[in-house]
Amino acid sequence: MTTDVSVLAGLRLTAGFPLPLRERIAERLVPQHLSGGAWLFRQGDPGSTLFLVRSGRMEIVRTTGETSRVVALMQAGDSLGELALLSGGTRSAGARAVRDCELLALHQRDVAPLLGDPDFAAAMLGSVTRMLRADPPDHDAASRRTVVAVLCEDAARCTEITGALAEAFSTEGVRCATLTAPSARLGHPPHVLPQRTGRRLDQLERTHDVVLLDAGTPDSEWGRVCARQADRVILLIGPTTPPLHDRDDLIGCQLVVMGDRDCPAAALDAWEDATSPRAHHRLRDGHRRSDLGRLARRLSGRSLGLVLSGGGARALAHVGVLEALEDAGVVVDRFGGTSMGAFLSGLAATGRSAADVREVVVRELVDNRPFRDWTVPRLALIRGEDAERMLQRVFGDTDVRQLPRSWFAVSASLDRATTVVHRRGPTWEAAACSMSLPGLAPPRRWNGQVVVDGGVLDNLPVLTMCGQDEGQVIASDVTMRRLRGDAGRPAGLPTIVETLTTTMALASHTAVDRGRRAARLVIDPVVDDLDLLDFGQVDRAIRAGRVAAERALEAAGDLRRPVGAEALLPAPERE
Repeated sequence: MTTDVSVLAGLRLTAGFPLPLRERIAERLVPQHLSGGAWLFRQGDPGSTLFLVRSGRMEIVRTTGETSRVVALMQAGDSLGELALLSGGTRSAGARAVRDCELLALHQRDVAPLLGDPDFAAAMLGSVTRMLRADPPDHDAASRRTVVAVLCEDAARCTEITGALAEAFSTEGVRCATLTAPSARLGHPPHVLPQRTGRRLDQLERTHDVVLLDAGTPDSEWGRVCARQADRVILLIGPTTPPLHDRDDLIGCQLVVMGDRDCPAAALDAWEDATSPRAHHRLRDGHRRSDLGRLARRLSGRSLGLVLSGGGARALAHVGVLEALEDAGVVVDRFGGTSMGAFLSGLAATGRSAADVREVVVRELVDNRPFRDWTVPRLALIRGEDAERMLQRVFGDTDVRQLPRSWFAVSASLDRATTVVHRRGPTWEAAACSMSLPGLAPPRRWNGQVVVDGGVLDNLPVLTMCGQDEGQVIASDVTMRRLRGDAGRPAGLPTIVETLTTTMALASHTAVDRGRRAARLVIDPVVDDLDLLDFGQVDRAIRAGRVAAERALEAAGDLRRPVGAEALLPAPERE
């Protein structure tokens, strides 16, 4: 009981109670262990018990209709269910263990006799009232990624990568601690290992930004404990590693493919089915330092993302943006875009330098002119076959998940009237879907849907990237400024292509405006006077992009300022 009394002194609910009252409560506490991922109670369940969190972490989940969202995080020192203890009723939200948790339960039936004591009743009522009036515990969303478990079928390789990742975190200015498996000779009983691990994590989190768990093999006892304790699970695999099935603790993992060989698309599909990874990463032998740095930045929410808008030939200004960012030493870890912005960001995601991107653009868009295979307009003004061959030449058969840097493209579904976020499948095909400008190019089929250019619904998909919760986002936007009231109306009537694109831009104007507000930095190249299909103006467009980027960067300050909790958005669905 002595231990429980000392625990009560550190809890918000009972910290102000005199020692005799804490002793009386401690006599009635019931220890309870809850494994990571398990529900303590669900919304609507009858409530008659107060729970005190001794170690671990809980999330409070509120459901409205078919939508559930995490509204609070509870950790050591917090309590939940205060009103249930006093008045019963039903739970207004559910509570689920994020990690293995040690709890102390106080049942209403055991407290009822104490409420007859005026001193106890006054202390309890006063404490509960203060807690309900106060702001909730300040455990922001950044704390969700504090504990990172690294798992690999090869335990020695796991230890090696964990150490290298710890160095990468340190290089990025992240305070990192590493926790290894306890010695086997200590002989912990099964229930003791998770308890001791949870308490040690609580201690380390107070003084570190990230705690790395060298978890070893996924099927070991230590590996399973670590997977349940972690906010992020890194699963290291090779191109031939068989997928792990029936492991709920690995759902939503960070899947890292080691080695220079691409993991076959069929193998990645099998891993998707087994673990529904939150994100894909590469750890190449020839680029280990840069890949580990990128992984560390993405996990800690310090990576930079770049989103490029659509805009036909005007979007060539994004090449100038890439040049300016590269010259300024700005490292971009994540890319995404719509239409021509999807194509250009995809080129950058392959690891090409800005100069290489420019070379591809001149060769494929200016010299080869892939958007000139005109036809009798039944489906569209062009057949689109030249553009398709161009994309296949540029991207080959590379799957989106095989790219060295994270990338997505956005298209619009004609069947469901929703945006489609392409994060898997052939890169060339994802870009083709995003570039199918209605009326100009034929629609495409993707996963049983008919899709067209993503600019129909979102020409600047910043919010899609923000939903990844991996850091700040830069946006380069060549959406026509007159739609934003920044420029006057040009003389004369627009061409058929301009009419199509302007109509499309009107439809996604609200989404673009929201994306601009969510971006850390918005770059606005002045290219409104360029014709949408005049790719011969490439030098002029690139120059406009470079000038706009240089001016924006000069005024930007620190682009890698950590993400605040208010900037977090729900993760988008994968297609």
